[in-house]
Amino acid sequence: MFPVFILISPTGCRREATPPAGGETTGRPDKPKAEIVVFPEKVQVADSSINDFVRTALAQCAAGDYDAFRRLWTVRQEPPPRGEFEEGWRSAREINVRALEKGLLAGGEEKDPAGPETVYAMLVEVSLDPTRRAGQRAPNREIVLMLSRERDEWRLARPPKAMREWIKKRVEESNAPSDDQVPSTGTKEAGSAKPSSRP
Repeated sequence: MFPVFILISPTGCRREATPPAGGETTGRPDKPKAEIVVFPEKVQVADSSINDFVRTALAQCAAGDYDAFRRLWTVRQEPPPRGEFEEGWRSAREINVRALEKGLLAGGEEKDPAGPETVYAMLVEVSLDPTRRAGQRAPNREIVLMLSRERDEWRLARPPKAMREWIKKRVEESNAPSDDQVPSTGTKEAGSAKPSSRP
């Protein structure tokens, strides 16, 4: 059985150019960065169209190509601003897909006669260049994105909070040591990294 998440209020999308934050360059990165994307086979799903979409979307993120990224974003939500996108993604050293899980998204305020929508939650761990501004604030970040169908194509979207928490918990549980690996004191060290919704 798949978890069901409720989308409270879908918003309209206006497509305005947003200047980059802090005067950072808007030019393309110096070198292709597609090789920094790590998408392990064990995380991939049976539907190759989803895997292909993930590779395409993360390649656009790795390249810092905001216009291509926007074309992959749902029209039901406003995409992240250009400056925020470029500051974070252009600082990426590695983009590692940690989880890709299927779920159901219930409709918003209006009842959807078709029922809940099948979506995928994707947890990505991004390592940032510590010499760049984004990397100085937090060199490692967890980002959760949602994949949903729109006009028979996959699109990126911002997931509801419950979905973000659910997939992070699933990854945390899958990484937990088994009983025979737990230290004899019975205590585990807590991670100090604070999760973020953007790089």
